[in-house]
Amino acid sequence: MKNYIVLFLIVLSYNSFSQDTIRIEDIIKKSKRKYSSGMRVNNADRHISNPKSFDALASAIDPYVFKIETQYQLKKGEAVYGTDDSPYFGRTFGLGISMGKEIWVDPTLVKPWTVDPNFEEQRTEYDGQLYKVNLTAMTNGSVEELYSNKFSTKVNEIGFGTIEMKNRGFDPFKKTSDIKYSTMLILYYGKGDEPYDSLERKVVFVNPDLKNQRTSLPDLNDKDLLGGFLLEMVPQRGSILLQLVGMLVKSNANPNKMEIMCIFQNQTTGNEEPAKKSEVPVKSPDQPKIKPKEVGIHKNSTAKKK
Repeated sequence: MKNYIVLFLIVLSYNSFSQDTIRIEDIIKKSKRKYSSGMRVNNADRHISNPKSFDALASAIDPYVFKIETQYQLKKGEAVYGTDDSPYFGRTFGLGISMGKEIWVDPTLVKPWTVDPNFEEQRTEYDGQLYKVNLTAMTNGSVEELYSNKFSTKVNEIGFGTIEMKNRGFDPFKKTSDIKYSTMLILYYGKGDEPYDSLERKVVFVNPDLKNQRTSLPDLNDKDLLGGFLLEMVPQRGSILLQLVGMLVKSNANPNKMEIMCIFQNQTTGNEEPAKKSEVPVKSPDQPKIKPKEVGIHKNSTAKKK
């Protein structure tokens, strides 16, 4: 598969702008902030509506995108712990994008216990360790279930979490840190534990000020926002080339909110700093403390696909 997405002669109708009909070539201008008919979109303070004609644009990157679930266990000595109901103690959800041998994700996905308030009640006695990763392809919903002997994870030098499957790779999505054209966000709304095709996509044409590696925008505060990607739209002959500029990750200051993390580093930014206790989501007072249940001795299991 080619490492670019070709969108031939897509015509987008803008319901929120007097039903104007604009070709994709008209939207993408070399001027970074100007769109057709002189429209401007600054710092995501204006949404463009999302009629059905945007579906092809929003789904263009589906072959590279996965819905991610990471599960973790507690570990003390050689014993591992889940709960009365499951072999894992906690889990979190997000999105990932293929980069060849690796899938890039929010760094909290490779250390899900760092944003789980239930772990805070256990951290003095237990450590957290990844138990299982579920990858759901956005193209057809196929699920790859990976246990710990079938993948490796890390936080790379830029700060993104990475998931690498052993003896397998993916088509890499093209990325860039040298932005010359306009950008857009493809946002995904919904619950991580719901079917992949229940996620709602929204396209937002925006050119955020990317002076720092992490950028906050008002539009990213929706509690139902699962994730998204910031893409540069590079004009081609009869098409556009989409290049990854950044992706949505949980905010360091408040993991209940999201922000754009770009693929470039600013100043001395290195690996993602672990979340401090004050940054972990607050547990509701009416939620009972979860009691760990020993589920065995730590060992690798077999991967399976369904």
